[in-house]
Amino acid sequence: MPVIRSLPITPDRPPHGGSDRRPGAAVRPGPPVGGGHLMRKAVGAMSTVLVYADRADVRARVITAIGRLPAADLGPLEFAEAADATAAIDVVDHHEADLCIFDGEATPTGGMGLCRQLKNEVADCPPTILLVARADDRWLATWSQADAVVPHPVDPGRLTESVVTLLRARAGGAAARRPLTGAQLAG
Repeated sequence: MPVIRSLPITPDRPPHGGSDRRPGAAVRPGPPVGGGHLMRKAVGAMSTVLVYADRADVRARVITAIGRLPAADLGPLEFAEAADATAAIDVVDHHEADLCIFDGEATPTGGMGLCRQLKNEVADCPPTILLVARADDRWLATWSQADAVVPHPVDPGRLTESVVTLLRARAGGAAARRPLTGAQLAG
């Protein structure tokens, strides 16, 4: 399945924050974001968030929860959606994502296994948030090398906080691979 990109923000399509993003807003394929991936981005520059889940409703809930402008200092977000692991890997391989959000419950390739694969194979793998449905699966996040863990179903405030924290760290030149903290595992 191809990657689906959200429409970029234009004067006739203003950025939407959190809850005022219209569900079912237009989504269409778009051109690749760019050639190289920089560890440091200009403050306020557009960032691309890859959302991987096999179910369209999960991807839509994640995008709606975050919104197009989760923090003014980060600039607008563009979303790339992937419904299968091959599409998600392609986005990361082509350095088109600044942050990844993976559904741990996706099938046939789960987000945990995909996260571990990318963290081990991609030198400058973007930070990754893993959505987990069962509290008992949180320990697997350490194995997957996820940068943050958020419970599923999605809590918009918690997910947005994780997205903003990781994008700010990435924009500031922080290392892409960081271990999970105890607070993230317990939270």
